[in-house]
Amino acid sequence: MRALPLVVLLLAGCTVSTGSSPQSDPAPTAPPPVRTISIDRSSWEFRGRAGQLLETEHYRLHTTANNPVLVGRASRFMELALDHYRTAITDLPEPTGQMDTYIFADRPEWVRGTVGLLGDRARPFLEIRRGGFATGGTGMLWDIGVQDTLAIAAHEGWHQYTQTVFRERLPTVLEEAIAVYMEGFRWDGPSRRTPSFQPWANVERFDNLRRAAETNSLMSLQTLLSTAPGDLVSRVDNAVITYYAQGWALIHFLREAEDGRYRDGLERLLQDAASGRMRERVGRSIGSWGNRPVLNAPGPAVFAAYFGPELSRIDAEFQRFLDRITAPGAKTQIAIGQNPLD
Repeated sequence: MRALPLVVLLLAGCTVSTGSSPQSDPAPTAPPPVRTISIDRSSWEFRGRAGQLLETEHYRLHTTANNPVLVGRASRFMELALDHYRTAITDLPEPTGQMDTYIFADRPEWVRGTVGLLGDRARPFLEIRRGGFATGGTGMLWDIGVQDTLAIAAHEGWHQYTQTVFRERLPTVLEEAIAVYMEGFRWDGPSRRTPSFQPWANVERFDNLRRAAETNSLMSLQTLLSTAPGDLVSRVDNAVITYYAQGWALIHFLREAEDGRYRDGLERLLQDAASGRMRERVGRSIGSWGNRPVLNAPGPAVFAAYFGPELSRIDAEFQRFLDRITAPGAKTQIAIGQNPLD
């Protein structure tokens, strides 16, 4: 998975004169406090290659990367990404311990690390040519440049978080869709070193979505919900790329479309999966509707339980949403991290 290109927007505050006296003008809004992140550094070695271990409250970052910008920003980035995971959609629990992330200097080193971690289970992961993965709460990445590596860290970091904290697994499509939703960020702050996570700021996913729309290769909601990325990787029609792009759009749809009709359902779904109540709710829903064919697969069943069983109607709404956000001129808003429908 590639990450989005870097887009920087300078934001300046402004005031509007209303003719009121200086005493009645509201005071300027103070910027949000910058969270202090303590980083402990020590030496670390991987098969004779010198590296670093950087520890924060929630992460142990093992790295042999020799890019000083990447190494200097990664730990803080991951802590702020975790803040984003826990607040972007709804309030979610804090991890009780540290999660391990590895950023290797190159792919051959990553391959050796993956085999060392997984042994005989490593083979499917070794098919990854650009990116990384997370399993059992551990993230495995290699340096492909600052922006792309950190965007992948944001994506895989969501998987690390749910693998560590959630008591029940989300359906694959929703797990992956939210991970893509968490990718978008820009660099803010006086030194342009502080990540500002903005889910719309994902030009690459937008471009993939628009390309699929132009070639009439978008999936129906039923197909999307019933499919896993592994089902698509051997195809030559970019279906797996479209899958991730539509997943990114699906979370925006559930949060923002139809006057927010589905927002509460998305929040409940994440809260229930985190606390272990999701399967119970799905079981009650299936019992009340009868064993409909659309509910036999986990993705559609969970989706129907939280957003309604009329998938054909919701799909029509989703397809209209896709048409609107890929309309001419939308990319300008995406590039600055804004909703193209505003």
